[in-house]
Order: sequence, then structure tokens, then C-alpha cells
Amino acid sequence: MGPQRYWLPPALRRRRIAAARVLLTLFVLAGLGAGLFLAMLPHDATFRLWLNMRNREAFWTPKPHELKWLSRPAAYPINWKDDVGIVVKSGFGTQHRIPAWLEAVREVGDVVLIADYATKAGEHYSKHGRELPVHDVVGAMFEQGVFSVADLEHPRAQQYKNMSEAITRGDESAMQMAKDIGWGLDAMKFVSGLELAYKQMPNKKWYLLVDDDTYIVQDSMTLLLERLNSRKRYYIGNPVGGWALMFGHGGSSIVMSNAAVHRLYSPAFNHLITQTNHESLDETWGDRLLAKAFIGVGIYLDQAYSVLFNGERPRISWIRADRFCAPVVSFHGHSNPEDMRETGNTFRNLRKVIRWIDIWDITGAPDLATFRTSPQRRNWDHIGRLDERVTTSTDLKSADECHAACKAMRGPNWPKGKCLAWTWDDKEGKCFQSPWMIVGSQAEGRISGLNEERVSELAAACNPIP
Repeated sequence: MGPQRYWLPPALRRRRIAAARVLLTLFVLAGLGAGLFLAMLPHDATFRLWLNMRNREAFWTPKPHELKWLSRPAAYPINWKDDVGIVVKSGFGTQHRIPAWLEAVREVGDVVLIADYATKAGEHYSKHGRELPVHDVVGAMFEQGVFSVADLEHPRAQQYKNMSEAITRGDESAMQMAKDIGWGLDAMKFVSGLELAYKQMPNKKWYLLVDDDTYIVQDSMTLLLERLNSRKRYYIGNPVGGWALMFGHGGSSIVMSNAAVHRLYSPAFNHLITQTNHESLDETWGDRLLAKAFIGVGIYLDQAYSVLFNGERPRISWIRADRFCAPVVSFHGHSNPEDMRETGNTFRNLRKVIRWIDIWDITGAPDLATFRTSPQRRNWDHIGRLDERVTTSTDLKSADECHAACKAMRGPNWPKGKCLAWTWDDKEGKCFQSPWMIVGSQAEGRISGLNEERVSELAAACNPIP
């Protein structure tokens, strides 16, 4: 006999089918209800921001260090002169950086210089025969009536007024005022400055917002932009802050697609821009305020490319395991114009994609292989600035022990080793062990080196850039 089939009475079968249909209908209605609920939530609602965070952490979301985007074809070619608009943010107190920035950059088309003062006829800058005036985007907001009568009495508004009057008089006190209040005025330039740039360059595929001490590695940036469709809404940068308000660090450069900027400044959101400019009187960080504006139109910081952005100068850039082989698109912190010129002279004419580990060789650091035979560098430091991620040991007795401790550092999250560089302070008897390494500089009384086995392993794993 063959297997017996389970027989249901027709009435019972119909009831089960009807019940299944009801459950399916309820499931569909619940899904539609949830979707409608989310659609009705404001873009800056806590629940929506929490969902964005959970989605970034989910297993299906590619992680920045995986560099999966590199496998995409360069489907969207760009020409820097025609397709990329650069917004350089400066100020009266830092205007001495502008000439060095213009010298360091290789090739640009349209550049908009924004600040808290304006150059006069005959004082404008130039690049490749193009005249580049400095636009006072802070003063423009007062002239255009963005602020109310009450706003004009705000301390920051009064400070700007006093500085502007001193500039007009040619008073030397203007420079000291700019240094004292420049940070506060800087927060007022992001949204207003980007708006001016968009009005002047409405058809650019991409907009880069940079500080006057930020250097863009153009071939690395090209590698990224040619794999992204500028008709999609992209707001990309070096993430700072928490899940409730993650924003792109302005100094590391902020990348925005035409579609994103077009939406931000569309007439439908004029009220949002007005409100954001009003809030700039009290905001500390303008890059955070820009992120709030983007969130207000439903555009959130894309963190998929975060490992490309850098907030330091080349010799003190943190080369970490999660970005060892990744391209690097920016350097920051060139407060001294000569530092900017040096970076430009070093990288401008290389004509290739620069990875984080490439910084090591390009800046003249010792070959990684030499650390196997000569693991200690006297009067040097390969760690740099210390923070909570650096392990400090006071129970070790020598540079040899410090080196050994770095190589032995393991953990559940670092099965292959957490420490990449170590520094022994002979005077203080302290051993510093860091999850990054820098090219570094001379440091009297210190001995420094690398976890040469781990570093060599990371370097060997780097695949050629397509």
C-alpha cells in the first residue's frame, strides 16, 4: 500500500483557507500601516533615526572597511573642470591660507570662496586665469533680511557687526576680533555658503565643501565619484556625533551630489533654510547644522565611504587596520600655509589613487621590512596624539618589553592583534600601544616602532586598485 493521504472534510478545508486569507490580509495591512506610519514621521524623528542606525549595523549592510564599492564599474565619468564645484570655506582670520590652497590644488574649474568678509575689486584671488572673489556669506544673510530685528541684537550678530566695521576702517583690531569670534561665525557659513555656491553652479554633478586647510586627493576622489550616480541623493563624509545626529566632519571634506543639494535648496524647503540660518546664530558646529538641514529634507549621512575621509595632515594621519588598503581622499589641519604647500608638492603630481598605506612610502618613512631587523627608532614617535584608544602601561621596564607587549596584544575583536605601533617614553617609564600608526616625527627621549608582523600582513593583503 502506498502512503495514505490525510483527508480533510470540505467544510474544514474551506475554513482553513479562509483563515489563511485573513492572516495574509492582516499581515499586508500591518505592513502598509507600518509603512504609512513611517512615511508620516518627521525625517528627524527619534524612531526614524534609530531605524537608520539599526539598518547601518545590520548584517545585510556592507561595512565601510569591506570596500565592496570598488568592484563597481566607473559608470559615471567626471571631469573636474566641468562636473565638480568646490566650495572653500575661509574667514578674515584665516585668509592667509587661501593662496596656499590655490597653489596646492592641481586642477579645478569653478571654485567659490566663502567667508565672513569680502574681497574688493583688485583684491580677488585667481586660479588658471579665473578671478575668484571672496564672498561674505555671513553679511549676505543680514543684507537679505534673513534675521529678525531681535536677531540683530544677538551677541554673535553684534560681534560680526563690530568686526565688519573694524575691517572697513582698516583697524588692526579686526584681525584679533576674527581670531576671537571666528569659530562662532564659521558655523554661519555652511548652509548659506553652500546655497550661494549652488546658485552660482547649479549644474555641477558634485559639490565638495572644504576648509581652507583641507587638501583633496583628486585621483582618489575621482575613483569614488565615478562609481556614484550624482542623480541620486548623496551626502557623504567623515562621520562625527551619535546615532541621533551623525554629521560629516567639515574639515575632512563633505561630498554632496547634485540631487541632494537640489532638494535641499528647492523652494519647497525655503522655510527650512530660513530656520536653519536663524539657528546658526547659536550653533557651535556648522557641519552639524548642515546635517540637520539635510535630515530635514530626508537625506542622511551616507557612512559607507567613511574610511576614505581623513581629518589629519599626511605625517600624522592615523593608518589603521580597517582602512589600511582603502583610498584616502583628504588631508586636513594645514593651519600653516607652508604645510599646505608641502602636501600639494608631495601629492599633486602623483596622478594615481593614494591609499592610506601609500602615505607611509610617499612621505619618506622607512621601508616596512626594515622594522624586522631594526625594530626600534630612537627619538621618534609613530603614535602621535593620544586618546582613550591608546593603551598606556606603566609596569613595563624597557623599550623591548613595550615592543613585545604591542605584538602580544590580542582580544575577541582583534584576534590578529590590536596594536600597530608602540612608543616607549624612557623619561616617564611609560609604554604606549596604539591601534594605528603614523609616519610621525622626532620626539626626544622616546623610542618607537611597529608591530612589524601585523603591519606586514596587512600590507600584503592590499589588492591593486582597479
